[in-house]
Amino acid sequence: MKFTVPQKVLFACDVLNGVSEQLLALIKKVALTSHAEVEVLLINETVSQLKELGVDATKLNHIDDGLEGIDYYYKNIKSNSVIEGIANEIKVAKADLLIMAPQQHGFWGSMVHRSKTRIMASGLNIPLFSIPV
Repeated sequence: MKFTVPQKVLFACDVLNGVSEQLLALIKKVALTSHAEVEVLLINETVSQLKELGVDATKLNHIDDGLEGIDYYYKNIKSNSVIEGIANEIKVAKADLLIMAPQQHGFWGSMVHRSKTRIMASGLNIPLFSIPV
């Protein structure tokens, strides 16, 4: 596989768990360096649904503030499987780079949790930046 400078970055995030300032700064740096467009991918919840669920509006504003100055937008995907939703969106959006932020789990939680980031990494044909929260 030949690496090219990404023009379309797909950022699959879990807004309910929050997104760190450091992660947003890294995404912004990638976008500014490569002049890429960033798609913030939400699986099953739209921005308005998140607000209806009582998600703190500052979490959404935090993403907006962190990505200010770059070309980005939100997209909602309805899917029964987060993995399938991300994989399909990679194809539809013709993404050049996938960014994910795996959640940290304790010892017992890690025994039963199936990492979506790990599953995505095994079958991708584009680079994956896995940035721990």
